[in-house]
Amino acid sequence: MNAADVEKARFEAQRTIDAGKTLASRRALGQFATPPGLAAEIAAETAPFLSWSRGTAPVSMLEPSAGTGAFVSAFLSHPEIRVESVEAVECDPAFHDAGKRLWRGFPCRYRLADFTRLAPDRLHDLVVANPPYVRHHG
Repeated sequence: MNAADVEKARFEAQRTIDAGKTLASRRALGQFATPPGLAAEIAAETAPFLSWSRGTAPVSMLEPSAGTGAFVSAFLSHPEIRVESVEAVECDPAFHDAGKRLWRGFPCRYRLADFTRLAPDRLHDLVVANPPYVRHHG
C-alpha cells in the first residue's frame, strides 16, 4: 500500500475515533486533528528548507503528537522529501493503535507515550507537530 492509499484509510480512522469521543473529552485533551490539506501545505513549505540544508539526503522526522499521522502522511508522500525514518509519539491508545497499524511497512515507529515526558529515540533533522491545544480560562 502506498502513502496515498494509507491516507484514505487514515482519514477514515480519524473520523471513526473522533466520532467515538465527546467534544468535551476532545477539548479537554486538545485533540483536534490537523487537516490533511494543511499538513500537505506545511510539507510543501518545508521541502525547500530541507533541500537547502540537506541536499537530497534523507531526513529523520519526529512527530511528538502524531494522532493517526496527518504529518506522517504529508511528509512521506511529498515528492521532494526523502524521509528516512519517523518517530511518531501519541499518548491516546486509540490514535496510537490506529497510527501504528496504518503506517506499518513504512519507516515509521509509533510510541505510546506523552511527548512532554519522553526523550526522543535519537536526534532528528525535523520536528513537525500540531501540539494539543487546551484553552484555560481563569
